[in-house]
Amino acid sequence: MKSKHSIDIVVNVFDLPEPEFNCPTAPIGFCGGEVNLNAMDANVNTATNSSGVWSGSGAALINTMGTATITDDVLDPLLGELNIQYNLVLTIESADGCIVESEECSFTIVSNCAANGGKF
Repeated sequence: MKSKHSIDIVVNVFDLPEPEFNCPTAPIGFCGGEVNLNAMDANVNTATNSSGVWSGSGAALINTMGTATITDDVLDPLLGELNIQYNLVLTIESADGCIVESEECSFTIVSNCAANGGKF
């Protein structure tokens, strides 16, 4: 008599995070102040427990405002150099370990500082 074996398989399906942020479409002014990126996990099912990490050459220009959340992160042009193309990617990880990268964003910082003639 042949023995029949059965295997039960459980498949868990988790929601994927949806990284989003406002990529500056125009050149960023060096003296124009910080740029709000409005970064977030746009998936309401994963957003409350997800975490984000910036990468790319523009990651060094991110000011996290001293918090662990990405929603208040800003891009500080004073940390960069003029006329160099930077790239920026936001990677979001959900509490379930699902990881998704955003599309790559490219931007340039240009001089927009007013001349200071000083006093004579």
